[in-house]
Amino acid sequence: MSAPDAFRKRIFEPLGLKHTSLPALTDNKIPDPHAHGYMYLTDKSTLDNIALTPDQKAAAQAGTFKPSDVTDWNPSPGWTAGSVISTAEDMALYTKKLVVGGLLDAKTQQLRLDNIRPTDPNKPQGSGYGPGLSRFAPNLIGHNGQIPGYVSFAAYDPKLDLLVIILTNLYETPAGNDPAVELLRPVLAQFYGESKFGCGGPQPPAGGQVTHI
Repeated sequence: MSAPDAFRKRIFEPLGLKHTSLPALTDNKIPDPHAHGYMYLTDKSTLDNIALTPDQKAAAQAGTFKPSDVTDWNPSPGWTAGSVISTAEDMALYTKKLVVGGLLDAKTQQLRLDNIRPTDPNKPQGSGYGPGLSRFAPNLIGHNGQIPGYVSFAAYDPKLDLLVIILTNLYETPAGNDPAVELLRPVLAQFYGESKFGCGGPQPPAGGQVTHI
């Protein structure tokens, strides 16, 4: 079956995600109402390097250098890794099942969790990565994503019953930082402590994006 049909039949419908879809490769439309997505662009910008000059950063901070509206860009380059359209409510349902199980059998789910490896072997309970799952703090597991115009973060800690869903409509801050990570840092600091995770927590690895509406 096609990827959109597979996602719908195997993930979206079983979990009751009524406002989530994977559009066709030729479809760049987001159902209304939706947030417009933005990113800072210059004449020399590429997706590999969109860094602003010091003058541009200052102008962006002052509000005189505006980001470009890239809402209508076709997200097909990130297709099955980055073109899903969803809502915060649907993402909350999906993220809990992603962590505690609900789509995979119990043995496969546990195997997936057990294969999360720490990015720093000296900090076994620190940030780590496994088969499509990131650990951002002890027991806080999920993933983040980024495509032009949008950045998302979704993770769940079943021990604390802490669910974090962050959706932003800016690709990078003027300083070149991930805006979702910037919002995540104080959350990690509040629940897990700055002493353990530095400035509010680790930088999540790059991954697929879930566009929000």
